[in-house]
Amino acid sequence: MLNEKLVKFCDDNFDDGKSILTKLYEYKKILIKENESMNLIGKSTIDDLDQRHLLDCIQIFKYLPHKDKSLMDIGTGAGLPGIILSIIGFKNLHLVEKSPKKSSFLENCKLRLGLNYIVHNKSITEISDINVDCITARAFASIEKIISMTKKIINKQTKFILLKGRSYLTELETINSDKFNTPYSDAIEIGDLIEFSGMIGNSENGLVEGGFESELHQIFKNLKNGLDYYGLTLSNVIKVKILLSDIDEMPKLNEIYLTYFQKPLPIRTTFAVAGLPFGAKVEIEFSAKK
Repeated sequence: MLNEKLVKFCDDNFDDGKSILTKLYEYKKILIKENESMNLIGKSTIDDLDQRHLLDCIQIFKYLPHKDKSLMDIGTGAGLPGIILSIIGFKNLHLVEKSPKKSSFLENCKLRLGLNYIVHNKSITEISDINVDCITARAFASIEKIISMTKKIINKQTKFILLKGRSYLTELETINSDKFNTPYSDAIEIGDLIEFSGMIGNSENGLVEGGFESELHQIFKNLKNGLDYYGLTLSNVIKVKILLSDIDEMPKLNEIYLTYFQKPLPIRTTFAVAGLPFGAKVEIEFSAKK
């Protein structure tokens, strides 16, 4: 049996409410059984599991992006809300849990319930090769810490849906402080020089898809827009500094690079680095002269 409020919520908000309720009930049974040997949820909350956990998680669906968007639930533990999101239909879903036992539980639920998600048995700070549209977390960490820990996988459009307790106002005051404002200018004019800050392959929708080549072309598109603002073109670029997350991309970099610049070529420095913002493959700084 499921809580009447949970049943009503599903019936009122989902066309396939009965199917969702069936899977929620199966998940509930698995959770209760496995919790006997694993510390998945507090034993004191078992009697009120429907209200305290299932309903608490499923109610966030109203704030979620479209189901074709990518979601990541960090510190998912027992799959709250990660498994709930999968049950209601999200397919491009990542569940991050560093505990091997809990990760095994998540994989078990995936098989038994016929769900579709990827389990990452690692810390969120170890992930940098994924860019997501929405991040969820429940009873995981402070808002400030979550933002800091996920900076490699987010873009300007990434949405955070964080289930918080009474401390949320204090946490919001912290992240609204000046230290979270971007501490640099996109470009600065010094005499007849224009110095552009490092650019990654961001479009208006965040980091472009397609990997290294797509990001590199987007960077040059962004540069052209920046140069145009100052009445300049690529021929005005005199110096380039390139950061690569993978030095093996150098041949492809050179091939594409030469389609944008003509001789005499700008002076250039290229580095390989351990990681770049938002999981980007390449970042480039430019200097131009009027």
